[in-house]
Amino acid sequence: MERGIGTGIHGGEIYIRGEVDERLLGVGAAIQPFGEEERERIGACLREAAGYLHIDVQKLMSEEFTRIGPASNRPFAGKYSWEY
Repeated sequence: MERGIGTGIHGGEIYIRGEVDERLLGVGAAIQPFGEEERERIGACLREAAGYLHIDVQKLMSEEFTRIGPASNRPFAGKYSWEY
Protein backbone atom coordinates (compact mmCIF):
# COMPACT_ATOMS: atom_id res chain seq x y z
CA MET A 1 0.00 0.00 0.00
CA GLU A 2 1.04 3.54 -0.66
CA ARG A 3 0.90 6.52 1.68
CA GLY A 4 -2.11 8.72 1.32
CA ILE A 5 -5.04 6.33 1.84
CA GLY A 6 -8.15 8.47 2.15
CA THR A 7 -6.43 11.77 1.36
CA GLY A 8 -9.05 14.51 1.18
CA ILE A 9 -11.87 12.40 2.64
CA HIS A 10 -14.75 14.64 3.75
CA GLY A 11 -17.45 12.02 4.24
CA GLY A 12 -18.16 8.38 3.73
CA GLU A 13 -15.98 5.47 4.75
CA ILE A 14 -13.29 3.23 3.33
CA TYR A 15 -13.09 -0.41 4.41
CA ILE A 16 -9.89 -2.36 3.91
CA ARG A 17 -9.57 -6.02 4.75
CA GLY A 18 -6.80 -6.45 7.29
CA GLU A 19 -4.86 -4.00 9.38
CA VAL A 20 -3.72 -0.62 8.07
CA ASP A 21 -0.78 1.21 9.60
CA GLU A 22 -1.76 4.79 10.49
CA ARG A 23 1.41 6.04 8.80
CA LEU A 24 -0.20 5.11 5.47
CA LEU A 25 -3.19 7.41 5.94
CA GLY A 26 -3.49 10.62 3.99
CA VAL A 27 -4.22 14.10 5.28
CA GLY A 28 -7.68 14.32 6.82
CA ALA A 29 -8.15 10.55 7.23
CA ALA A 30 -8.33 8.58 10.47
CA ILE A 31 -8.85 4.97 11.51
CA GLN A 32 -12.25 4.57 13.17
CA PRO A 33 -13.76 1.76 15.24
CA PHE A 34 -15.03 -1.28 13.33
CA GLY A 35 -17.69 -3.42 14.99
CA GLU A 36 -20.71 -5.55 14.24
CA GLU A 37 -22.76 -2.59 13.00
CA GLU A 38 -20.13 -1.85 10.35
CA ARG A 39 -19.80 -5.54 9.48
CA GLU A 40 -23.56 -5.66 8.83
CA ARG A 41 -23.34 -2.44 6.79
CA ILE A 42 -20.77 -3.89 4.38
CA GLY A 43 -22.30 -7.38 4.36
CA ALA A 44 -24.46 -6.79 1.27
CA CYS A 45 -21.46 -5.50 -0.70
CA LEU A 46 -19.34 -8.46 0.41
CA ARG A 47 -22.05 -10.95 -0.57
CA GLU A 48 -22.41 -9.36 -4.00
CA ALA A 49 -18.65 -9.29 -4.62
CA ALA A 50 -18.25 -12.86 -3.39
CA GLY A 51 -20.91 -14.00 -5.86
CA TYR A 52 -19.13 -12.41 -8.81
CA LEU A 53 -15.72 -13.66 -7.74
CA HIS A 54 -16.86 -17.12 -6.60
CA ILE A 55 -15.40 -16.54 -3.13
CA ASP A 56 -16.73 -17.97 0.14
CA VAL A 57 -18.65 -15.05 1.66
CA GLN A 58 -18.41 -16.52 5.16
CA LYS A 59 -14.63 -16.38 4.97
CA LEU A 60 -14.79 -12.74 3.90
CA MET A 61 -17.27 -11.87 6.64
CA SER A 62 -15.05 -13.45 9.30
CA GLU A 63 -12.00 -11.39 8.34
CA GLU A 64 -10.89 -8.29 10.24
CA PHE A 65 -11.36 -4.92 8.54
CA THR A 66 -9.98 -1.43 9.01
CA ARG A 67 -12.49 1.41 8.78
CA ILE A 68 -11.17 4.77 7.58
CA GLY A 69 -13.14 8.00 7.66
CA PRO A 70 -12.71 11.75 8.01
CA ALA A 71 -10.48 12.82 10.92
CA SER A 72 -13.09 15.44 11.92
CA ASN A 73 -16.28 17.08 10.69
CA ARG A 74 -14.20 19.71 8.90
CA PRO A 75 -10.75 18.21 8.32
CA PHE A 76 -9.61 21.01 6.00
CA ALA A 77 -11.29 24.03 7.61
CA GLY A 78 -8.03 25.82 8.24
CA LYS A 79 -6.49 25.05 4.86
CA TYR A 80 -8.58 27.32 2.63
CA SER A 81 -9.81 30.15 4.84
CA TRP A 82 -8.92 32.00 8.00
CA GLU A 83 -11.06 31.20 11.01
CA TYR A 84 -11.15 33.61 13.90
